[in-house]
Amino acid sequence: MELGQKLKECRLALNKTQQQMATELHVTRQTVSHWENNDTYPSLDMLVTLSDYLGFSLDTTLKEEGTDMIDSINKELTAGKRYKKIVW
Repeated sequence: MELGQKLKECRLALNKTQQQMATELHVTRQTVSHWENNDTYPSLDMLVTLSDYLGFSLDTTLKEEGTDMIDSINKELTAGKRYKKIVW
C-alpha cells in the first residue's frame, strides 16, 4: 500500500478531515493533500509524528513503500546539510 493511501485511510478511520489533521500537526491542508496524493513525502521527523498520530507502524510502512520515499528523504537531508555548510 502506498504511503498516501495509508495516510488517508488512517485519517478517515479517526474521522478527521484534512483540515483538522493539518491544524493538529501544524501544517497546511494542502500539505496533507499532497501527502495523500503521493505528490510529496513528509520529512523524516514528520513521518514519526504521523505514525504516532495515526497509529501505524513506521517500520512496516517504510519497508512497504520501497526506495522512492527513502531516496526522497535522503535527498532532502543531503540538501539540508549542504545548505548548512554554505551558511557556515
